[in-house]
Amino acid sequence: MNFLKMLRALFTSAPRCAPDECGARIRSGAALLVDVREPDEWVSGVAQHAVLLPFSDLAGRRIRWQPFLAAHPPDKELLVYCHS
Repeated sequence: MNFLKMLRALFTSAPRCAPDECGARIRSGAALLVDVREPDEWVSGVAQHAVLLPFSDLAGRRIRWQPFLAAHPPDKELLVYCHS
């Protein structure tokens, strides 16, 4: 993603998805669930099959995000979960 697209995305509301609709997308293989909460928040539990990639890494050095995105099939939707 180029810088302008990323900047625009930061200021655009993301579409929301009802839990049952998200679950159907994940079960069908059309989407991956990414939990962007911080590791201390994962202690309370995580969604089944969620990929755990903290937002702080995405906003920072992207040590975990870069390899994930490089290996991510471009046709799969990313559903992002956050407590906020």
